[in-house]
Amino acid sequence: MAICHHQPPFPTHHTSPFTTTNLSRHPLLRLPSSFRCNISLSATTILESEPEPEPVYTSVKSFAPATVANLGPGFDFLGCAVDGIGDYVTVKIDPQVNSGEVSITDITGAGNSKKLTKNPTWNCAGIAAIAVMKMLNIRSVGLSLSLEKGLPLGSGLGSSAASAAAAAVAVNELFGSKLPASELVLAGLESEAKVSGYHADNIAPAIMGGFAGAFGCTISGAGPTAVAVIDDEGKGMEIGEKMVEAFMVEGNLKAVAMVKKLDRIGARLVSSTSR
Repeated sequence: MAICHHQPPFPTHHTSPFTTTNLSRHPLLRLPSSFRCNISLSATTILESEPEPEPVYTSVKSFAPATVANLGPGFDFLGCAVDGIGDYVTVKIDPQVNSGEVSITDITGAGNSKKLTKNPTWNCAGIAAIAVMKMLNIRSVGLSLSLEKGLPLGSGLGSSAASAAAAAVAVNELFGSKLPASELVLAGLESEAKVSGYHADNIAPAIMGGFAGAFGCTISGAGPTAVAVIDDEGKGMEIGEKMVEAFMVEGNLKAVAMVKKLDRIGARLVSSTSR
């Protein structure tokens, strides 16, 4: 998969391209699920009568991949996860944080990520983390969260969705992975609704991996992104170079090209500390 995305006017960091996968040869590349706009978070929230789950770990670290959406005629209905680049979130049980609340302690990483707010009610990772805590009915412990941005802001690579997905998965894992992926997508949608619209074309593949179809309510995007599905790395690099040239000639936009595999896993736990 050759990807060419608009490069924001601040430094970015990317891993080196590597061999792509011939997507047409893999039966796993199908639309695994869909999510309708009229599904409300409250409809899927665990009832207050349900017992509050005990933390399984004292801290966890999760990763969520970059995503590309608005694919061809799919607009906000189709997106895919990109291997090798994404965001990391670390969540810890923190006695210094009020019970049932989230505190963002640190934000590091690509570009001007330091400009992101640490207010959890306006930060993509914080919003998703709070949504999962509400779903799980967590009231007896507080959580601290740190965000490591591997994706530049406004790049068209699903930066906000990666933060939300990593946070949602981290909180869920901390309490024993009680919620299915579909619930985590809805938690991530709470975040996406504040920054880009209530559509799951980025958050669904960020959590579930692969290609994901989702019903959406808006058409939006942080930056232009072009994607070509290829079966040869050399061909992908050649196409990417032409994409970068076209971005500059036609739109006077500086762009970066990458050749990446499809991320088939989605957001996942990468490390943990047992209680």
